[in-house]
Amino acid sequence: MQLKELTTIHIGGEIDKFVECHSEEEIINSFKFADQNNLPILIIGEGSNLIPNDDEFKGFVIKDIRNDIVNNTYSAGILLENIVKQIIDSNPNSEIRALSGIPGTIGGAVVQNAGAYGREFCDFLEYTRVYDRKTKKIIYLTNQNIEPGYRSTTLKNSIQNQPSPRWIVLDVTINPNPILKENTRGNHTREEILFSRSEKGTLSPNNDKGQANKIDNDRFSAGSFFKNPIISREKFAKMNLPENAPKYDVENPERIKLSAAWLIENSGIPKGFSLPESNIALSSKHTLAITNPNQIGTRLEVEELAKYIQETVLKKYQIELSPEPIFL
Repeated sequence: MQLKELTTIHIGGEIDKFVECHSEEEIINSFKFADQNNLPILIIGEGSNLIPNDDEFKGFVIKDIRNDIVNNTYSAGILLENIVKQIIDSNPNSEIRALSGIPGTIGGAVVQNAGAYGREFCDFLEYTRVYDRKTKKIIYLTNQNIEPGYRSTTLKNSIQNQPSPRWIVLDVTINPNPILKENTRGNHTREEILFSRSEKGTLSPNNDKGQANKIDNDRFSAGSFFKNPIISREKFAKMNLPENAPKYDVENPERIKLSAAWLIENSGIPKGFSLPESNIALSSKHTLAITNPNQIGTRLEVEELAKYIQETVLKKYQIELSPEPIFL
């Protein structure tokens, strides 16, 4: 088996050993064995936010296929979209609807602090139960422990020179109705969000409407590739952007968030753009998604296009774009 079969961008080399884990015990034992023998080990969900290497992965790749639900506690391998739908069906006013259609598992959503439409996953996190590879103990973590930021947590930040974090998410407990600040992005309905994601080609393949089942080469991507940059309002004022340039308030009143997609397109890089002789291209629907339309592209080609986009935006707007996916 190849990693490309397990990632939404369809990139990745041969896997030395692949294991589907049906229990928490199997997951923990796999990590214990790999760590004791200094073997690389990758736990993978839907593979929607990964850019693997093209070379052989000489270690373990494990997939959590548990589907356990107890009240508002979910095993880490369950798809986030399925959980959002379940919550909205019984609790239509929950603002977790902002996360509708996001691809990936709930375990990945914790690590990444996935988000959209003014809300982030950790807004709804009660706590997560994890296996600590360093202490070899199962512990509970709250937002105070994982320090969520914009597409960032201590779990994600612990992925350094290794394919998996120090803390392995086992299950997640959600609060569907936390006390939240006003959403400056507006209160969109679930239907509006799903439609918008479908139009952009960034909808989870397991959404409840089924739009994502259409054959669409733009879907071979890692989702939104660049984070929306957050800059000081002083720098923003000096940029003299047009009035229609998207901008969003953030928690820090002295800073503002800009649209990476708008910056890319307005720096002269259109939808569908590709470097000469490259098998990797921007989505024909949205400039924030880098795609592998014919499923023969390489990680190097992804890196080349990403670098070109970063350099072009930096030259025009003096803003550095940061990638969102995890590079293995």
